[in-house]
Amino acid sequence: MKKCLTLILVCALALSLCACGSAAPTAETTTAATQAPSGFMVGFGSGDVTPDWPIGLQGYGNHDTRISTGLQSYIYILCLAVTDAEGETVLIMSLDGGSNFDGSIRPFIETEFGIPQDHMILSAIHQHSTPHGGEKYVQLLQKAARQAVQQALDDRAPATMQLSTVETEALSFVRHYIANDPDGSIVTDNYNDAIGNQYGYKCHESESDKEMRLVKFVRGEDKKPIILVNFQAHPHMGAGSSNTNIHADWPGAMRERVADKLDAHCMYISGAGGNLNSTSRISSENVSADFKHHGERAANYVIQAEGSYVEANTGDIKVKQLTNAYATDHSMDHLLPQATIINDLRNKDFELAKQEVKNYPELHSIYHATSIVTKVSRGATYDLTISAISIGDLVFTSHPYEMFDTNGMELRAGTVGNENYAAEDQLENPYAMTVICTISNGHLGYVPSKLGYTNGGYSTDIAYLAPGSGEQLVGDYLAILNELHD
Repeated sequence: MKKCLTLILVCALALSLCACGSAAPTAETTTAATQAPSGFMVGFGSGDVTPDWPIGLQGYGNHDTRISTGLQSYIYILCLAVTDAEGETVLIMSLDGGSNFDGSIRPFIETEFGIPQDHMILSAIHQHSTPHGGEKYVQLLQKAARQAVQQALDDRAPATMQLSTVETEALSFVRHYIANDPDGSIVTDNYNDAIGNQYGYKCHESESDKEMRLVKFVRGEDKKPIILVNFQAHPHMGAGSSNTNIHADWPGAMRERVADKLDAHCMYISGAGGNLNSTSRISSENVSADFKHHGERAANYVIQAEGSYVEANTGDIKVKQLTNAYATDHSMDHLLPQATIINDLRNKDFELAKQEVKNYPELHSIYHATSIVTKVSRGATYDLTISAISIGDLVFTSHPYEMFDTNGMELRAGTVGNENYAAEDQLENPYAMTVICTISNGHLGYVPSKLGYTNGGYSTDIAYLAPGSGEQLVGDYLAILNELHD
């Protein structure tokens, strides 16, 4: 059976490469493509990153043994190329999975096209149904990224920019599931069939950031519009550890439906949803297939938003970065002996480690144990670089963490009057729309909010930064956004 599935993958990728064209651009073509056309220009490109061989999959910490056996949908790297009237060009890239590949893609694109890395955002969607790594896959990624960027640069055309926001319902919820037991207590902080079947969840009633941000670039009649969707709900619905099919999860299904119904290019970027899951993940009888239905539901919000867009100022492209020291978390260092036992066992037998960790009540999971071992080896602080790219009324913020939705809402709204912030950190956000790009330009784990640390749970167990880091991140962003906007 595995041989048949592998053969299907090989044939499917071969057809895809034939359709897209696999020839690498020449140096002459690459140089010409980066020369700026006149006026505000936007282009779109894509590259197929679907491997045609069995490969370890992301998620669940066992990528060495969880090997792909089938294909449910192709996966891509997508690129938005924007050039302002002064000839400044930036690249916004979205990658299905691949949160650990930044060091292989952005430097490569800078060498190939001469665009500085601070003028690029590589935002990973972080599905658990996409490849984890390997040199062979890196080569495929680089080839696909080069194709996506080249296409986007070649596709640039005069454009206007429009913005819209949509309030969604029942698409995402906070991971702390409230159970229907008599005292209403939280009985679990992550997906669990046994507890769910026993108590029943009220997931959709939990507080979560429901705002979907939409950016549309409208071009001439001979060019498709480009719609960028920024939303937050972890796309790992169809990736239970027993599902070893490669697919783009619900963002891929959403992109396909939007592209079909609106005759437009569509790109998705994960927002601040480090503590949010998809509601359909706990309501479906067939979790491994339900990502398609969830994607269609998300797409319907984008489709229904037609007619609600407001024209936005494009203006000049501006870029700014900030590096600041963040305190690391060492509150669990006293558990190092127990954590080391579980971490060593994990490296030998992942499934056995999952059973053995139950003998250590203070360790909540094997991931908790591994994070303790890692954190002990780190210093007191970590120098974190964040970046912002503004295009007139629109700004993209990017960082290599999974930010919690509470901090995401604070970043978008500003912190004036917010008691979680000192007086000097109470700043406005001067932009009409902020697109939050989490897991961008690398992946360093979670950065929970103060509320997240108070509630506890899986995400905070494995976070490397100390409590208060989420709020520091918001303050640092608002500081550079105000400088950028002046």
